[in-house]
Amino acid sequence: EVLSWEFGGPGCPLNPWEVNSPASSLDINGNQSVGLGPAVTSACIGSNLTLNSAATAGAPSDIAIAFASPIPAGLTTGGGQQVNIDVTHPSLFSFNGGAASFAGILNLQPHPGTFTFSIPTAGPFLATAQQLAIDTTHPDGFQLSQACEVNLIAGGLAVGLELGDDTVAYINYQNSPFCGTMPPITFYGTTHPVFWVHSNREVYFQ
Repeated sequence: EVLSWEFGGPGCPLNPWEVNSPASSLDINGNQSVGLGPAVTSACIGSNLTLNSAATAGAPSDIAIAFASPIPAGLTTGGGQQVNIDVTHPSLFSFNGGAASFAGILNLQPHPGTFTFSIPTAGPFLATAQQLAIDTTHPDGFQLSQACEVNLIAGGLAVGLELGDDTVAYINYQNSPFCGTMPPITFYGTTHPVFWVHSNREVYFQ
């Protein structure tokens, strides 16, 4: 017997996570959500992180940012969109800044069409961003982007690998969550900066 589940189908619950659309798209380093969770980017201090924003050129828009984790179905709009950023968090602020002109939170300004923004990574932080762009063709009158979570860490975290059947995990000491705090492995006189862990209890160095 095969069981299937479709979010948002007739009689089915709405997907609790918003996804990008041509009218409002936001990502960090290109990471995209498929609706099963936020688009998460985990990186080390000093990494190069880029926020990418796209919307219809000239459409009033803004990005809400909070130093907090995203939340599933934090608020569902009348048109079935999901607000996945904690709009009640005290750290919440607007990317455009200035006086709020929408919902007491956002300062809507004409969107340039597509732009990138370099995220400062001098210290550890956890933040979430979600974009709103006016779209008169949507029942809500606006379109939300996916929720983008960025977790910037200093490194040195312990990692537990949960591998499925016949799957492989790639480990790079310089990447998150190690961030260069774990020394490379020397095996039979050869130092290996990366390795692969197989679910059949095997480790590969090449």
